Amino acid sequence: MDKDRLISALYLTSGLETVSFLVLLGAMFLHSEAGVSVAGAIHGLLFLAYTALVLYGRERLEWTWGFALVAVITGPIGAIIVLERLRRQRRTVSA
Repeated sequence: MDKDRLISALYLTSGLETVSFLVLLGAMFLHSEAGVSVAGAIHGLLFLAYTALVLYGRERLEWTWGFALVAVITGPIGAIIVLERLRRQRRTVSA
């Protein structure tokens, strides 16, 4: 996978992972068992895809193991951090 496709895939997956977490929290707050089941399954799959992309792309994006592990361990917060780092990387490449 070339670097631009990797960044696009990671950007999309990070965003979707964060949104799915918010939907899951909403379902939990509303005490919706069906919502938690569906949102939880979707969030879980997106988190696995996000984790795989972070670990796969770590070296190609010149990220340290420390950053990659923090991005994965902190889950949705890490996804927001990754989104910001990708935004900055895109800006420096474009400039």
